[in-house]
Amino acid sequence: FCFLAPSYIPRNFRVIKVFDETTVQFAWDPPILIDESNIRGILKGYQIEVFRLDDPDNSLRVIKNIPANSTLATIFNAPPNADVLARIRIETDRYLGPTSPT
Repeated sequence: FCFLAPSYIPRNFRVIKVFDETTVQFAWDPPILIDESNIRGILKGYQIEVFRLDDPDNSLRVIKNIPANSTLATIFNAPPNADVLARIRIETDRYLGPTSPT
């Protein structure tokens, strides 16, 4: 067997609502049938990563694991007092997929 990492990136990742400076709700489109060959395994869930724009390598990274049947998630502890970036990727039974553009 040759197990390949997924190449699928969730589409239309977006901010739905900003509640306050540390709480943000995100949404994305679910995979469709044509995406299965790029998932390359069993979709276990999603990871959303949030970090500071001005110091992406050294800032606190908030990573939230989300179930596979979700298309909506709220991050409660985003870095305060800063512009932040967020990205999403899938998690399969073997690997993490590539991250979305920020």
